[in-house]
Amino acid sequence: MSMDTMGAISSEMSSSYADSQSRTEALERLRYLGQNGRNGILTGTSGTGKTWLLQQLVKQLRRDGVAVAYLNLNGVGGPEIAHQFAARLGLGVSFQAAEYEVWARLQDYTEAAKHIRRPIAFVIDHLDRAKESVFSPLSRLMDMFGERCSWLLASREINGERLNTFVSDRSWLRVELLPLLPMESARVLNKVSSQQAPAAMYTTDGVVAAHEFAAGRLRQLRHLAELASMAAEVEEVDAITGELVRSVTTEIAGR
Repeated sequence: MSMDTMGAISSEMSSSYADSQSRTEALERLRYLGQNGRNGILTGTSGTGKTWLLQQLVKQLRRDGVAVAYLNLNGVGGPEIAHQFAARLGLGVSFQAAEYEVWARLQDYTEAAKHIRRPIAFVIDHLDRAKESVFSPLSRLMDMFGERCSWLLASREINGERLNTFVSDRSWLRVELLPLLPMESARVLNKVSSQQAPAAMYTTDGVVAAHEFAAGRLRQLRHLAELASMAAEVEEVDAITGELVRSVTTEIAGR
């Protein structure tokens, strides 16, 4: 299934993204959902850049005039989720308030939101790290807000029957982030280095060593690039070689 040049997206599409151009496309697909009241799921192994992409998505949607609420569900369980949403929506509900009171306030908010033309998007990170008890109240919230709201979720692998069923039932589009390719790793490394003063460029063996250590994971690669730039500055060199990268990775591994 594909997205044409006019931006029309077909449903139930699964796409893989490995470089910055494709990550831009992934961002645009999620942005489309946020603008048009659709639900989607962003997946990828740890470190591939899901949280970073969601942060960019939030900025873009807010520039588009979409009201965005971002929630991190890491460790969150069912009894907590209503309070979390109420807090993000600025409803002024105390965390000591009874759960039924919080749900009543949320219901009032959804009724009022029906008369507001501004689209609403909920960006939910770390769905896979939430407790299983979160799925029932999260489904209830999605039903309460109705079709005019977008739900953009992020998760690592879709493991477990409960999570798999929830994603299948609630997501219209799935976008998968894959580890970076070696060529893209080179671009990321040199981009991070160019932002430092003085800038140091990577040699071919420096890129290979960095890519192998990070295994194409964007977060790990950026962290390594920052440390390598600092090491190049300390050693007063203008090239980041494989030897320098390996010395930095040894330091990282020893921490």
